[in-house]
Amino acid sequence: MRQIKFRVRNKETKEVEFYIDSVGMLVRGYTGYPEKYILEQYIGMKDKNGVEIYEGDYIWDGAEHYKIQWNDDDCMFEKTYEDVTFEFDERDGSDLDIIGNKHNGV
Repeated sequence: MRQIKFRVRNKETKEVEFYIDSVGMLVRGYTGYPEKYILEQYIGMKDKNGVEIYEGDYIWDGAEHYKIQWNDDDCMFEKTYEDVTFEFDERDGSDLDIIGNKHNGV
């Protein structure tokens, strides 16, 4: 089972302010100012450099760059290149580099 973890980003500055690694802390730490923060969920994988991959990250597979996003309909993380969406396979992480995120660009 993968770890449930979130990266919490300030909506105004776009900077990561803190990480949440338990649901109890999420309830206490986030609900007071939901309009101030953006939650990005850890997808349970690390890139080839050991960096945790979160939704909203841009990744590079050596040929193309993709954006990681959550699909509500299929209840899974996916990677998107231009207008094409692919299922995010758990084996993908070891071959990827994080190159940016949707808030700060590639």
